[in-house]
Amino acid sequence: MTNIDLYVKLEMLSSTIKEQNKLRPSKSRLDATLYNGKYTDVLKPFENKKGMLYLNLTAQKDFVKVKEDRMTEFSLTGKNMNFSGLYFEEIENPYFCYGYPLGKPMLSNGTPNPCFAYRNDLYLFIVNQTYTQMELLVFRNAKNFAVDYLQMLCNGEFDTQIEDLRQNAKPFYDYGMYQNLQTI
Repeated sequence: MTNIDLYVKLEMLSSTIKEQNKLRPSKSRLDATLYNGKYTDVLKPFENKKGMLYLNLTAQKDFVKVKEDRMTEFSLTGKNMNFSGLYFEEIENPYFCYGYPLGKPMLSNGTPNPCFAYRNDLYLFIVNQTYTQMELLVFRNAKNFAVDYLQMLCNGEFDTQIEDLRQNAKPFYDYGMYQNLQTI
């Protein structure tokens, strides 16, 4: 069985939680609230100084150059970088998609790509209907198996592992949402 190296729950925070944490209102911001796994280095380029990780769900723009047969409707961005495009390929399962880090050594602004070391990783996403919650599943060095792993996710082959990761997840950052759980 293929192991999921990292689980991260991303969600739009309530206005109360945003106010308590002095966060600006945003209709596209998804904050990492829970995680499970030791492979967190892949997220470090997107964390802020406080240790928060948030990504913005954005409509696909020209900043992601792909072949026409690999178009994506949405991207997740953070800290002025593309985290991943969201590739929806299963019409029967519109809430499952995949993505991966940028594979180029340099960003378009000429600076080194901090995600280049993770270029062969695969991200699978479970997205709710309103795009207000996502679960990110990271598979180390599995980019070339994206369609196969997506199909496995759709077939329920990761269900037991995902449920275990959910049940044992810890807060990524203490927003005051999960007082009874320990943070990183």
